[in-house]
Amino acid sequence: MSLDAVRVFAMLAIVAGHIWVDGPARPFLYSWHVPIFFLLSGYLWKVGRSFNREVRSRVRSLLIPYAVWLVLLGTVTLGTESVEGGFDPIRLAHLLWGGQFATDGPFWAMWFVTALFFAAVIYWPVSRLPLPGQWAIAAILFIAAAYIPGHPARFLPLSLGLALACIIFIVAGRSMRRARGMVRHPIVTGVVLLAVSFTLIVLGWSQPLDLKRLDVGTPVVSIVVAVALSFGFILITEGLLGGDSVGEDAKPSVRRKSRVDGIGQLSRVVTQLARASLTVLFIHPAVVTGLHSLGPPKPVVYLLTIGIAWPVGLLLLRLPHSRAITGLKPAH
Repeated sequence: MSLDAVRVFAMLAIVAGHIWVDGPARPFLYSWHVPIFFLLSGYLWKVGRSFNREVRSRVRSLLIPYAVWLVLLGTVTLGTESVEGGFDPIRLAHLLWGGQFATDGPFWAMWFVTALFFAAVIYWPVSRLPLPGQWAIAAILFIAAAYIPGHPARFLPLSLGLALACIIFIVAGRSMRRARGMVRHPIVTGVVLLAVSFTLIVLGWSQPLDLKRLDVGTPVVSIVVAVALSFGFILITEGLLGGDSVGEDAKPSVRRKSRVDGIGQLSRVVTQLARASLTVLFIHPAVVTGLHSLGPPKPVVYLLTIGIAWPVGLLLLRLPHSRAITGLKPAH
């Protein structure tokens, strides 16, 4: 349950980041709210899964819902624009190319889905190496994607170039999982990580990230802060709600059970909210755009967006044959 709670918290931050795009909240959101999802992929990486199975799993959970939502949102958006001012083939080409070219209107978050897909698929062969080798390859890919003049990686289709930069967070998550057993006081450790990281942000020594534009902030520092914040949130949540106290190599029988295992209803609610998070990712930009046009204050937009997008996501999870939309088997 603890990591489901982290997913829910991170998705709440994603929605907030699309409302408070500028201003004082930006550094405190953009420094971690996207990297934490890649770090969680590494933290939860399934060792021993074959490449074919990895690809099939990611296609079902990410790529198919991406294609379905792209068609749904694209049809509505392009249809409306065609009625109002004529069909724009360049706009269609941008949507099909994806990545940073599909980040306006209701497509703000689409880049992330294909970036996560390609990052996981590319990481699979990297994951077979010892951790030092993984870090070396991830660093090379990150530097190539983020620091080559002109950022040519930004122009690769379907966020492929963005995925190359984000592999470093998957490796960080895998490393954190290996080190998790050495953390005996997760809440204290997590608070220290957050305190140090937010201090660096407040002092201006760590600039926020904008990964869809390959803006990686302050060299090295911003990446370290993103990892520290992500791991800090994970540790605090595991400490409060319960979670694994040992590394990925431990047998399930010696892993500490969650303190909330007995609170079945709370656990089920959090799990369902986490399962709906991908659908919320697809839905919320359209909701935010529509609400902004009505002119309410940003806190109202935020609360209404959560109050609309998440119930819709939960409803879709319960519909039969909804896997193509949600990426998951329907809830019973």
